[in-house]
Amino acid sequence: MLPSAIGLLALRIVVLVLVLSTVPSSGGYGFGNDARRYEEITAAAGRPYRDFQVEVPPVALFAIGALGGADAKALAVRLGIFMLLADVLIAFVLLRVWDRGAAFRYWVIGTPLCVFIYLRLDLLSVLLAISAVALARRASIVSGPTMIAAALVKVWPLLLLPLLWIERAHRALWVALITLGLATSAWITWGGFDGPMQVVTFRHSTGWEYQSVIGLVLWRVAGLPLRSEGGSARVGQTPFVVTLALFVTIAAISLWAWTRTSHDRQLAEGVAATVVVSALLVFSPVGSLQYTCWLLPWVAISRDSKLRDWMFIAAMSATATALYSGRPIPYSGWIDEASLTTRNIALIVILLLGVARIRRVGATASPAPDTSLDPASARQARP
Repeated sequence: MLPSAIGLLALRIVVLVLVLSTVPSSGGYGFGNDARRYEEITAAAGRPYRDFQVEVPPVALFAIGALGGADAKALAVRLGIFMLLADVLIAFVLLRVWDRGAAFRYWVIGTPLCVFIYLRLDLLSVLLAISAVALARRASIVSGPTMIAAALVKVWPLLLLPLLWIERAHRALWVALITLGLATSAWITWGGFDGPMQVVTFRHSTGWEYQSVIGLVLWRVAGLPLRSEGGSARVGQTPFVVTLALFVTIAAISLWAWTRTSHDRQLAEGVAATVVVSALLVFSPVGSLQYTCWLLPWVAISRDSKLRDWMFIAAMSATATALYSGRPIPYSGWIDEASLTTRNIALIVILLLGVARIRRVGATASPAPDTSLDPASARQARP
Protein backbone atom coordinates (compact mmCIF):
# COMPACT_ATOMS: atom_id res chain seq x y z
CA MET A 1 0.00 0.00 0.00
CA LEU A 2 2.84 2.42 0.85
CA PRO A 3 4.57 2.11 -2.56
CA SER A 4 1.22 2.74 -4.27
CA ALA A 5 0.60 5.83 -2.13
CA ILE A 6 4.06 7.18 -2.92
CA GLY A 7 3.47 6.52 -6.61
CA LEU A 8 0.17 8.39 -6.52
CA LEU A 9 1.87 11.32 -4.76
CA ALA A 10 4.55 11.39 -7.45
CA LEU A 11 1.82 11.36 -10.10
CA ARG A 12 0.11 14.31 -8.42
CA ILE A 13 3.33 16.30 -8.39
CA VAL A 14 4.03 15.59 -12.07
CA VAL A 15 0.46 16.51 -13.08
CA LEU A 16 0.61 19.73 -11.06
CA VAL A 17 3.87 20.76 -12.76
CA LEU A 18 2.37 20.06 -16.18
CA VAL A 19 -0.84 21.94 -15.40
CA LEU A 20 1.06 24.95 -14.06
CA SER A 21 3.11 25.05 -17.26
CA THR A 22 -0.12 25.76 -19.19
CA VAL A 23 -1.09 28.79 -17.08
CA PRO A 24 0.01 32.13 -18.59
CA SER A 25 1.05 35.11 -16.47
CA SER A 26 -2.44 36.58 -16.96
CA GLY A 27 -4.03 33.47 -15.50
CA GLY A 28 -6.07 33.03 -18.64
CA TYR A 29 -8.95 30.62 -18.78
CA GLY A 30 -9.19 26.86 -18.46
CA PHE A 31 -7.05 25.57 -15.59
CA GLY A 32 -5.94 29.09 -14.66
CA ASN A 33 -9.42 30.60 -14.59
CA ASP A 34 -9.72 30.69 -10.80
CA ALA A 35 -6.18 32.04 -10.43
CA ARG A 36 -7.11 34.86 -12.80
CA ARG A 37 -10.21 35.63 -10.73
CA TYR A 38 -8.24 35.52 -7.47
CA GLU A 39 -5.72 37.94 -8.94
CA GLU A 40 -8.57 40.28 -9.92
CA ILE A 41 -9.78 40.24 -6.33
CA THR A 42 -6.35 41.01 -4.85
CA ALA A 43 -5.72 43.79 -7.38
CA ALA A 44 -9.12 45.48 -7.01
CA ALA A 45 -9.19 48.87 -5.29
CA GLY A 46 -11.34 49.39 -2.22
CA ARG A 47 -12.81 47.12 0.41
CA PRO A 48 -14.13 43.71 -0.66
CA TYR A 49 -17.92 43.25 -0.42
CA ARG A 50 -18.47 47.00 0.11
CA ASP A 51 -16.66 48.48 -2.88
CA PHE A 52 -16.73 45.49 -5.22
CA GLN A 53 -18.52 42.16 -5.19
CA VAL A 54 -16.74 39.02 -4.03
CA GLU A 55 -18.10 35.47 -4.25
CA VAL A 56 -15.89 33.87 -1.58
CA PRO A 57 -16.20 34.08 2.25
CA PRO A 58 -13.66 35.94 4.43
CA VAL A 59 -11.27 33.06 5.25
CA ALA A 60 -10.99 32.26 1.54
CA LEU A 61 -10.44 35.96 0.88
CA PHE A 62 -7.63 35.99 3.45
CA ALA A 63 -6.05 32.92 1.86
CA ILE A 64 -6.19 34.53 -1.58
CA GLY A 65 -4.48 37.64 -0.22
CA ALA A 66 -1.79 35.56 1.49
CA LEU A 67 -1.09 33.62 -1.72
CA GLY A 68 -1.04 36.68 -3.99
CA GLY A 69 2.08 37.14 -6.10
CA ALA A 70 3.42 39.35 -8.86
CA ASP A 71 0.80 38.05 -11.30
CA ALA A 72 -1.82 35.37 -11.71
CA LYS A 73 0.78 32.77 -12.70
CA ALA A 74 2.72 33.32 -9.48
CA LEU A 75 -0.52 33.05 -7.52
CA ALA A 76 -1.40 29.84 -9.37
CA VAL A 77 1.98 28.30 -8.48
CA ARG A 78 1.59 29.12 -4.78
CA LEU A 79 -2.02 27.97 -4.81
CA GLY A 80 -1.08 24.69 -6.47
CA ILE A 81 1.61 23.91 -3.90
CA PHE A 82 -0.67 24.92 -1.02
CA MET A 83 -3.55 22.75 -2.23
CA LEU A 84 -1.27 19.77 -2.89
CA LEU A 85 -0.14 20.09 0.73
CA ALA A 86 -3.79 20.26 1.84
CA ASP A 87 -4.50 17.08 -0.13
CA VAL A 88 -1.63 15.29 1.62
CA LEU A 89 -2.78 16.54 5.03
CA ILE A 90 -6.34 15.28 4.44
CA ALA A 91 -4.96 11.81 3.77
CA PHE A 92 -2.76 12.11 6.86
CA VAL A 93 -5.74 13.03 9.07
CA LEU A 94 -7.68 10.04 7.73
CA LEU A 95 -4.68 7.81 8.40
CA ARG A 96 -4.15 8.95 11.98
CA VAL A 97 -7.77 9.29 13.12
CA TRP A 98 -9.57 6.61 11.09
CA ASP A 99 -7.30 4.02 9.47
CA ARG A 100 -4.93 3.53 6.59
CA GLY A 101 -7.73 1.98 4.55
CA ALA A 102 -9.70 5.25 4.66
CA ALA A 103 -6.59 7.25 3.81
CA PHE A 104 -5.75 5.00 0.87
CA ARG A 105 -9.32 5.01 -0.44
CA TYR A 106 -9.28 8.83 -0.34
CA TRP A 107 -5.93 8.88 -2.10
CA VAL A 108 -7.08 6.56 -4.89
CA ILE A 109 -10.55 7.89 -5.69
CA GLY A 110 -9.34 11.50 -5.62
CA THR A 111 -6.46 10.93 -8.03
CA PRO A 112 -8.32 11.97 -11.25
CA LEU A 113 -9.24 15.33 -9.73
CA CYS A 114 -5.58 16.33 -9.33
CA VAL A 115 -5.66 17.48 -12.95
CA PHE A 116 -7.58 20.63 -11.98
CA ILE A 117 -8.42 20.66 -8.27
CA TYR A 118 -5.15 22.18 -7.03
CA LEU A 119 -5.86 25.54 -8.67
CA ARG A 120 -8.99 26.03 -6.53
CA LEU A 121 -9.45 26.58 -2.79
CA ASP A 122 -11.94 23.76 -2.21
CA LEU A 123 -9.45 21.36 -0.64
CA LEU A 124 -8.79 23.90 2.12
CA SER A 125 -12.44 23.67 3.20
CA VAL A 126 -12.26 19.86 3.00
CA LEU A 127 -9.11 19.81 5.17
CA LEU A 128 -10.67 22.05 7.82
CA ALA A 129 -13.96 20.08 7.80
CA ILE A 130 -12.31 16.67 8.21
CA SER A 131 -10.00 18.11 10.87
CA ALA A 132 -13.04 19.43 12.74
CA VAL A 133 -14.65 15.98 12.76
CA ALA A 134 -11.35 14.41 13.83
CA LEU A 135 -11.14 16.85 16.75
CA ALA A 136 -14.80 16.23 17.63
CA ARG A 137 -14.02 12.53 18.00
CA ARG A 138 -11.81 13.55 20.92
CA ALA A 139 -14.47 15.95 22.24
CA SER A 140 -12.11 18.85 21.58
CA ILE A 141 -13.84 22.22 21.86
CA VAL A 142 -11.57 23.45 19.04
CA SER A 143 -13.56 21.35 16.57
CA GLY A 144 -16.37 23.93 16.61
CA PRO A 145 -14.34 26.95 15.45
CA THR A 146 -12.48 24.70 12.99
CA MET A 147 -15.75 23.72 11.31
CA ILE A 148 -16.79 27.38 11.11
CA ALA A 149 -13.41 28.23 9.57
CA ALA A 150 -14.14 25.57 6.94
CA ALA A 151 -17.51 27.21 6.25
CA LEU A 152 -15.80 30.57 5.88
CA VAL A 153 -13.77 29.11 3.02
CA LYS A 154 -16.75 27.41 1.34
CA VAL A 155 -20.22 27.50 2.90
CA TRP A 156 -21.02 23.78 2.52
CA PRO A 157 -19.46 22.56 5.85
CA LEU A 158 -22.30 24.25 7.75
CA LEU A 159 -24.36 21.17 6.85
CA LEU A 160 -21.92 19.07 8.88
CA LEU A 161 -22.50 20.89 12.17
CA PRO A 162 -24.97 18.24 13.48
CA LEU A 163 -22.13 15.73 13.20
CA LEU A 164 -20.43 17.45 16.14
CA TRP A 165 -23.46 16.61 18.27
CA ILE A 166 -23.43 12.99 17.10
CA GLU A 167 -19.75 12.86 18.07
CA ARG A 168 -20.85 13.94 21.58
CA ALA A 169 -18.80 17.13 21.22
CA HIS A 170 -21.70 19.15 22.61
CA ARG A 171 -19.66 22.06 23.91
CA ALA A 172 -17.86 22.28 20.59
CA LEU A 173 -21.19 22.63 18.80
CA TRP A 174 -22.28 25.48 21.05
CA VAL A 175 -18.91 27.17 20.58
CA ALA A 176 -19.31 26.69 16.81
CA LEU A 177 -22.67 28.45 16.82
CA ILE A 178 -21.27 31.32 18.91
CA THR A 179 -18.25 31.54 16.60
CA LEU A 180 -20.54 31.60 13.57
CA GLY A 181 -22.57 34.44 15.07
CA LEU A 182 -19.50 36.49 15.96
CA ALA A 183 -17.82 35.85 12.61
CA THR A 184 -20.95 36.79 10.67
CA SER A 185 -21.37 39.97 12.73
CA ALA A 186 -17.74 40.94 12.11
CA TRP A 187 -18.13 40.15 8.41
CA ILE A 188 -21.21 42.36 8.11
CA THR A 189 -19.61 45.15 10.14
CA TRP A 190 -16.54 45.16 7.91
CA GLY A 191 -18.04 44.33 4.52
CA GLY A 192 -21.69 45.35 4.85
CA PHE A 193 -24.93 43.37 4.93
CA ASP A 194 -24.60 42.45 1.27
CA GLY A 195 -21.37 40.51 1.84
CA PRO A 196 -22.96 37.17 2.85
CA MET A 197 -25.56 37.56 0.09
CA GLN A 198 -22.83 38.02 -2.52
CA VAL A 199 -21.34 34.69 -1.43
CA VAL A 200 -24.60 32.75 -1.16
CA THR A 201 -25.87 34.02 -4.54
CA PHE A 202 -22.44 34.01 -6.26
CA ARG A 203 -22.45 37.77 -6.85
CA HIS A 204 -26.26 37.94 -7.20
CA SER A 205 -26.42 35.52 -10.11
CA THR A 206 -29.96 34.46 -10.99
CA GLY A 207 -29.47 31.50 -13.32
CA TRP A 208 -28.60 27.83 -12.99
CA GLU A 209 -24.96 27.05 -13.64
CA TYR A 210 -24.92 24.76 -16.67
CA GLN A 211 -22.70 22.24 -14.85
CA SER A 212 -25.27 21.77 -12.10
CA VAL A 213 -27.64 18.80 -12.24
CA ILE A 214 -30.74 20.95 -12.84
CA GLY A 215 -28.91 23.45 -15.05
CA LEU A 216 -27.68 20.75 -17.42
CA VAL A 217 -31.22 19.42 -17.83
CA LEU A 218 -32.59 22.91 -18.55
CA TRP A 219 -29.85 23.49 -21.10
CA ARG A 220 -29.80 20.19 -22.99
CA VAL A 221 -33.35 18.88 -22.47
CA ALA A 222 -35.42 22.07 -22.22
CA GLY A 223 -33.20 23.81 -24.77
CA LEU A 224 -32.78 27.07 -22.84
CA PRO A 225 -29.90 29.24 -24.04
CA LEU A 226 -26.68 29.80 -22.11
CA ARG A 227 -25.50 33.20 -20.95
CA SER A 228 -22.48 34.47 -19.03
CA GLU A 229 -23.29 35.54 -15.47
CA GLY A 230 -21.21 35.68 -12.31
CA GLY A 231 -18.14 34.36 -14.08
CA SER A 232 -19.77 31.18 -15.40
CA ALA A 233 -22.21 29.97 -18.05
CA ARG A 234 -25.78 29.91 -16.73
CA VAL A 235 -29.21 29.02 -18.00
CA GLY A 236 -32.74 30.10 -17.10
CA GLN A 237 -33.74 31.74 -13.81
CA THR A 238 -33.89 30.60 -10.18
CA PRO A 239 -37.16 32.04 -8.78
CA PHE A 240 -37.21 32.59 -5.02
CA VAL A 241 -39.93 29.99 -4.47
CA VAL A 242 -37.88 27.36 -6.33
CA THR A 243 -34.72 28.27 -4.43
CA LEU A 244 -36.63 28.03 -1.16
CA ALA A 245 -38.06 24.64 -2.12
CA LEU A 246 -34.60 23.31 -2.92
CA PHE A 247 -33.23 24.67 0.35
CA VAL A 248 -36.03 22.94 2.26
CA THR A 249 -35.34 19.71 0.35
CA ILE A 250 -31.64 19.78 1.23
CA ALA A 251 -32.44 20.61 4.86
CA ALA A 252 -35.02 17.81 5.09
CA ILE A 253 -32.66 15.20 3.63
CA SER A 254 -29.91 16.37 5.98
CA LEU A 255 -32.16 16.22 9.05
CA TRP A 256 -33.34 12.74 8.07
CA ALA A 257 -29.80 11.47 7.49
CA TRP A 258 -28.41 12.83 10.76
CA THR A 259 -31.41 11.61 12.77
CA ARG A 260 -31.35 8.09 11.34
CA THR A 261 -27.59 7.69 11.98
CA SER A 262 -27.31 9.48 15.33
CA HIS A 263 -26.83 6.13 17.14
CA ASP A 264 -23.74 5.19 15.11
CA ARG A 265 -21.05 7.81 14.61
CA GLN A 266 -19.15 5.73 12.06
CA LEU A 267 -22.27 5.51 9.90
CA ALA A 268 -22.85 9.25 10.39
CA GLU A 269 -19.26 10.22 9.54
CA GLY A 270 -19.27 8.20 6.35
CA VAL A 271 -22.65 7.50 4.81
CA ALA A 272 -24.73 10.31 6.38
CA ALA A 273 -22.11 12.94 5.56
CA THR A 274 -21.99 11.57 2.00
CA VAL A 275 -25.79 11.84 1.71
CA VAL A 276 -25.87 15.38 3.08
CA VAL A 277 -23.11 16.71 0.82
CA SER A 278 -24.37 14.86 -2.27
CA ALA A 279 -27.89 16.25 -1.66
CA LEU A 280 -26.39 19.74 -1.72
CA LEU A 281 -24.57 19.01 -4.97
CA VAL A 282 -27.62 17.50 -6.65
CA PHE A 283 -30.10 20.25 -5.71
CA SER A 284 -27.85 23.32 -5.75
CA PRO A 285 -28.15 25.94 -8.53
CA VAL A 286 -24.34 25.89 -8.75
CA GLY A 287 -22.50 22.66 -9.54
CA SER A 288 -18.92 23.48 -10.47
CA LEU A 289 -16.66 20.52 -11.19
CA GLN A 290 -14.35 21.16 -8.23
CA TYR A 291 -17.22 20.67 -5.78
CA THR A 292 -16.90 16.94 -6.43
CA CYS A 293 -13.95 16.84 -4.01
CA TRP A 294 -16.25 17.76 -1.09
CA LEU A 295 -17.46 14.15 -1.11
CA LEU A 296 -14.09 12.40 -1.08
CA PRO A 297 -13.27 11.94 2.64
CA TRP A 298 -16.80 10.89 3.63
CA VAL A 299 -16.98 8.28 0.89
CA ALA A 300 -13.55 7.02 1.98
CA ILE A 301 -14.69 6.75 5.61
CA SER A 302 -17.90 4.94 4.63
CA ARG A 303 -16.00 1.85 3.41
CA ASP A 304 -18.86 1.25 0.98
CA SER A 305 -17.52 -0.22 -2.26
CA LYS A 306 -20.49 0.97 -4.35
CA LEU A 307 -20.13 4.53 -3.10
CA ARG A 308 -16.40 4.35 -3.77
CA ASP A 309 -16.91 3.09 -7.33
CA TRP A 310 -19.45 5.78 -8.20
CA MET A 311 -17.30 8.44 -6.55
CA PHE A 312 -14.42 7.40 -8.80
CA ILE A 313 -16.72 7.58 -11.82
CA ALA A 314 -17.78 11.09 -10.76
CA ALA A 315 -14.14 12.12 -10.36
CA MET A 316 -13.15 10.71 -13.75
CA SER A 317 -16.10 12.38 -15.46
CA ALA A 318 -15.42 15.73 -13.80
CA THR A 319 -11.81 15.54 -14.95
CA ALA A 320 -12.84 14.67 -18.52
CA THR A 321 -15.16 17.69 -18.53
CA ALA A 322 -12.37 19.93 -17.23
CA LEU A 323 -9.99 18.65 -19.92
CA TYR A 324 -12.30 19.07 -22.90
CA SER A 325 -14.62 21.93 -21.94
CA GLY A 326 -14.22 24.92 -24.23
CA ARG A 327 -11.25 23.51 -26.11
CA PRO A 328 -11.15 23.53 -29.95
CA ILE A 329 -10.63 19.77 -30.26
CA PRO A 330 -12.71 17.59 -32.61
CA TYR A 331 -15.72 16.17 -30.76
CA SER A 332 -14.71 18.06 -27.59
CA GLY A 333 -18.25 19.48 -27.25
CA TRP A 334 -19.75 16.00 -27.34
CA ILE A 335 -17.17 14.68 -24.86
CA ASP A 336 -17.78 17.65 -22.58
CA GLU A 337 -21.55 17.07 -22.45
CA ALA A 338 -21.27 13.29 -22.12
CA SER A 339 -18.73 13.45 -19.30
CA LEU A 340 -20.66 16.17 -17.47
CA THR A 341 -23.86 14.14 -17.77
CA THR A 342 -22.03 11.12 -16.37
CA ARG A 343 -20.70 13.18 -13.46
CA ASN A 344 -24.19 14.42 -12.59
CA ILE A 345 -25.73 10.95 -12.88
CA ALA A 346 -22.98 9.65 -10.59
CA LEU A 347 -23.84 12.31 -7.99
CA ILE A 348 -27.50 11.26 -8.09
CA VAL A 349 -26.55 7.59 -7.76
CA ILE A 350 -24.27 8.38 -4.80
CA LEU A 351 -27.16 10.16 -3.09
CA LEU A 352 -29.56 7.27 -3.74
CA LEU A 353 -27.07 4.64 -2.63
CA GLY A 354 -26.41 6.54 0.59
CA VAL A 355 -30.13 6.95 1.30
CA ALA A 356 -30.72 3.23 0.63
CA ARG A 357 -27.92 2.24 3.01
CA ILE A 358 -29.26 4.47 5.79
CA ARG A 359 -32.77 3.11 5.28
CA ARG A 360 -31.41 -0.41 5.47
CA VAL A 361 -29.24 -0.14 8.58
CA GLY A 362 -29.71 3.30 10.11
CA ALA A 363 -32.85 2.67 12.15
CA THR A 364 -32.37 -0.96 13.16
CA ALA A 365 -28.67 -1.51 13.63
CA SER A 366 -27.41 -1.41 17.17
CA PRO A 367 -24.38 0.78 17.75
CA ALA A 368 -21.37 -1.10 16.48
CA PRO A 369 -18.15 -0.95 18.48
CA ASP A 370 -15.97 1.78 17.02
CA THR A 371 -12.54 0.29 16.43
CA SER A 372 -11.27 2.94 14.04
CA LEU A 373 -8.92 4.33 16.69
CA ASP A 374 -7.59 0.88 17.62
CA PRO A 375 -4.07 0.45 16.21
CA ALA A 376 -4.66 -3.29 15.75
CA SER A 377 -7.74 -2.60 13.64
CA ALA A 378 -5.88 0.02 11.66
CA ARG A 379 -3.19 -2.51 10.74
CA GLN A 380 -5.82 -4.93 9.46
CA ALA A 381 -7.76 -2.35 7.43
CA ARG A 382 -7.85 -2.73 3.69
CA PRO A 383 -9.12 -0.28 1.03
